[in-house]
Amino acid sequence: MDAILLSAGLGERMMPITKYVPKPLLSVVDFRLIDHNIDRLFKNGVDTIAINLFHMADLIEKYLDRYPRNLHIVTEHALKGTGGALLNFKDIMHNDFIFYSCDALTDLDLTQVVEFHRIRKPAITLVLLKRGDENIIHIDDEHRVKKIASVSGVDAYDFAGVAVFSDRVFSYLPDKEKFSIVEVWKRMLDNGESILGFPLEVNWYNINSPKVYWQVHYDLLVNEVAFGGHHYGSSVYIDPTSHVNAKKINGFASIGPNCRISDQVSITNTVVLGNSVIQGGEYMNCLLSDKYCIKIDE
Repeated sequence: MDAILLSAGLGERMMPITKYVPKPLLSVVDFRLIDHNIDRLFKNGVDTIAINLFHMADLIEKYLDRYPRNLHIVTEHALKGTGGALLNFKDIMHNDFIFYSCDALTDLDLTQVVEFHRIRKPAITLVLLKRGDENIIHIDDEHRVKKIASVSGVDAYDFAGVAVFSDRVFSYLPDKEKFSIVEVWKRMLDNGESILGFPLEVNWYNINSPKVYWQVHYDLLVNEVAFGGHHYGSSVYIDPTSHVNAKKINGFASIGPNCRISDQVSITNTVVLGNSVIQGGEYMNCLLSDKYCIKIDE
């Protein structure tokens, strides 16, 4: 089975961080988001990963040169949306394939989802979860998606950014260049296609805001949440390439690669992004570089 890894977004809600680093290349403690997702896909039996790029595409493509195998990369000249991204790959995706958002950080068991899809043979299997006010996908007792509403419902679920598609999906793409994947699902439901939901309770984050980005560091380092073997046993992580002489580090701290932090700096519950030089100051509950400090309200 092959996979599409959606990696083209602007990351506007992550600004100003994504002004300097595209979201797929963001570090989460000691690993990058795109590495985690590529590794999970390959370890779950994926043969080829198709990746769409747009924002800072050259930087991401250069980084991906380290992968010697089985990446098919397409740079979009204009953003096509979560559904329009399928247009890049309709000639190379055959049979069933995994649809995966690079924004997602999760430990879900992909093999379990794929097996469910192979047994039931729907047009699409959506991984679902309960989350906040985003629950708009309604399923029945047989896991069939019955409705995709415009507002949240207590009996509904949110899409986890992970799905298994059959190649029948390509028959329902609208005749335009940019569109949402939700539009495709609605077209399929209207035509009587079977879409199933697969509810899960898993560790899952959508890295789409500074607060979530800060929270995942907190959970990994303090709450000892583990992803793909990443387990730290300490509330403080300092990359081996960084030089840290901070006079005080309280709570948790994650300090990325190639940082220089002087003895005039105090850090509490703070993520320092890579390649930062911090000469002085007291920082608490923030995402920090030498270009910005984003305060996080707990």
